[in-house]
Amino acid sequence: MDFRQTLIYRFAQLSTAQRASLDKTLQPIGLFAGQIFVLFALWENDRQSQAELSDRLGISAPAVLKMVRSLSEADLVVARKSESDARINIVELTQMGREVRENAEAIWKMADDRFAENLTKGERAILGELIDKIRVGMDSAGDGEVD
Repeated sequence: MDFRQTLIYRFAQLSTAQRASLDKTLQPIGLFAGQIFVLFALWENDRQSQAELSDRLGISAPAVLKMVRSLSEADLVVARKSESDARINIVELTQMGREVRENAEAIWKMADDRFAENLTKGERAILGELIDKIRVGMDSAGDGEVD
């Protein structure tokens, strides 16, 4: 078997290249690929617990904690103990975190367009459906959480 021809290897290679490209694209605004997902979640629904972010993004709690710390150091979010339960950390956007949204979304759109620039609109739709189908299979097998 040539493992380089397996789908999982090819997808891993694509994922690594995409992440590096996204990191490079986000660099001018001081963000990394993982951090943008936390910001997207907070832009949709500000003031979430770290556990909620972990569940929503399918990312391990330690990975969310690391991203929240780095976003906090960049003054994009603040994490505070819940008033009702001191065991829970609530993450919310700062003013700067809200202000970076428009620029970050424009950069994201540009990166998304570049990611699939060689695909037709129909091929993009099919790829999206196939990715969703693979993800559902991974989730049902318990393999969906990312560190």
